Amino acid sequence: MNIKKIQKLQRAYKALKDEGIQRTILNFFKRHTPPYTDAAFHKFISAAGHDVHEAESMVYDMLGSLLAGGVSAGREIDYDRRELALGMEAEKEHTDNEVIARKIALDHLAEDPKYYSKLKRAGL
Repeated sequence: MNIKKIQKLQRAYKALKDEGIQRTILNFFKRHTPPYTDAAFHKFISAAGHDVHEAESMVYDMLGSLLAGGVSAGREIDYDRRELALGMEAEKEHTDNEVIARKIALDHLAEDPKYYSKLKRAGL
């Protein structure tokens, strides 16, 4: 077998392995409720036959991608502090994580600086 074929097979194997780890990570979050613990995550990942450190690295990459994206990504957002506070409070209905709540709120405020005031006036 020539080197190019071996390299192609190695890339295909790594892609399948990464996909399997990602699927296991998603299953962990589907089956567990917050607060998530390292011990529970490690046990779940190990039981599935995956390397814990590799899985943790993937989680951080996935979260980094999530937090780096969105409408507010790479932009300086001019926002009212009260509006952001309203937004973070509203987004806590969806997440207990303050960083994620802030990111979601900033994305909405990037689209409409009065987004949360309007929701509040509408009774939503």
